[in-house]
Amino acid sequence: MNLLIKNIAELLDIALKTTSFDEMLLLKNHSSMSIRRNLARNSNLNQEIIDFLLYDPVQNVSYIASINPNNKNFERTFTNLRPCVLCNKNQSDCDLCQETMSHSF
Repeated sequence: MNLLIKNIAELLDIALKTTSFDEMLLLKNHSSMSIRRNLARNSNLNQEIIDFLLYDPVQNVSYIASINPNNKNFERTFTNLRPCVLCNKNQSDCDLCQETMSHSF
């Protein structure tokens, strides 16, 4: 499967459901935080990919990787998590989110 010709919606779905290690290796470095976050949620991740995502510079990704059920080696401690980090909603709804409107970033 050539991931380069996929649109963002398709890549989000692939990131969440793929069982292909090769696809995971490509997606873990994707420029989109949303794609890396969906990959961190993938129940098929192995520890190598989880370990990489644990140190993602975006807390939305690293936190999700830390709570992935396949994470056996390490759990980072997170404090003062923003509402966006804990949110499970589709990110296209962010503009109307009451949590972010009332949160002091």
